Amino acid sequence: MWLSAPDKAGSTFQTTAKLNCPPPNGTKYYLVAQLDNFGDPGTEHTVYCPRDPIASGQEKRVYTTTRDIHESELHSKRALYYLKVTTDQEQELVANLQDDCAFELPAGVETVSNSVTVQRAWK
Repeated sequence: MWLSAPDKAGSTFQTTAKLNCPPPNGTKYYLVAQLDNFGDPGTEHTVYCPRDPIASGQEKRVYTTTRDIHESELHSKRALYYLKVTTDQEQELVANLQDDCAFELPAGVETVSNSVTVQRAWK
């Protein structure tokens, strides 16, 4: 899987993902936005925000989606990449979501795309 997004963006930006091979049966691909140093000073931590699952059986194609980051702070950065999760890993991931993000990823998840970093550069 190949992923692209702009290096710098305003409150919205587009991602493009090229699905060359659908996920194997019993797995899904999730786009993850990883935000490091998230939180108030002294309590910073990493959060993982999974989006847009792609299930097995999906056709090979290009997915283009507009992302909304209007609530992100100016100059904040996020790494974007796709993970492959099994059914059990997906259940664990969803169970651990707080405000659409998790503080950790399930053990054994596999990265299946390149990683791109997007910085919120303007309002």
